Amino acid sequence: MRIPRRLGSRIYAFFFAWLALSQMLGLLVPGTKQYVYYHVMIAFLRSTEKVYHAALASSVLTMIAVIPVFLFAFDARPKGLWLWRGLLIVRLFADLWGHNFEWQMIKSFAATEPLAAGLSLGSLLLLIGPSYYTHFRYAFGRK
Repeated sequence: MRIPRRLGSRIYAFFFAWLALSQMLGLLVPGTKQYVYYHVMIAFLRSTEKVYHAALASSVLTMIAVIPVFLFAFDARPKGLWLWRGLLIVRLFADLWGHNFEWQMIKSFAATEPLAAGLSLGSLLLLIGPSYYTHFRYAFGRK
């Protein structure tokens, strides 16, 4: 039996799509932890609505970033490279400022249980790191 080329990338592409969709649903579906967190914050301080909108923007960019991950995994020819390169840069900045819920959770772990904070941060990097790698390889060429 022959294993398809880039099988790991293909499996990760579907996994990353599931992560992106669950992140988006977490922000939009009432009753989820993220939805409750942001809306309670907004109820007490109206200006935190901007933080919620930043999280939504980051989530939308992550949903769009699924496309180059799939294109790389399935060996599509690079087209519109300026678009994917720009998206990679914008996504990097959006991921830095658009995850207030996760950042607050890691900070609270760091205060109470440093090992849990380290494991949370490490697992977060392990989950999204490959998406940045494949996005970069698709946008800036493959050798």
